[in-house]
Amino acid sequence: LVKRLRNWGDEYTESQKQIVLENGGIVDENGSVSFVGKEENIPKTSAERTELSLETVNVSEDFDGQFKSLKTFFEDWDGVVSAMDAPAFDKLLDILEDEEEK
Repeated sequence: LVKRLRNWGDEYTESQKQIVLENGGIVDENGSVSFVGKEENIPKTSAERTELSLETVNVSEDFDGQFKSLKTFFEDWDGVVSAMDAPAFDKLLDILEDEEEK
């Protein structure tokens, strides 16, 4: 699961970068974005990046039948979740709960 989530994260980052590049922007090695001489493309780029960020990833296709194991793992897990990751973690737990009820 972690490996697949990392892959999705990498794909998402690459898609975000591609949107910037297609609109004349520059992404440096730190991930900072600039539009030198192409500032008029910022609103379009922002809209496309926002649209991408609102897409839903369907994890059930890759992990069908494994939700119960994941839920059991997280029920016993005593790790720390950062404030930034808490909403995604809560959503994951909600999905696992919903899948178990099905």
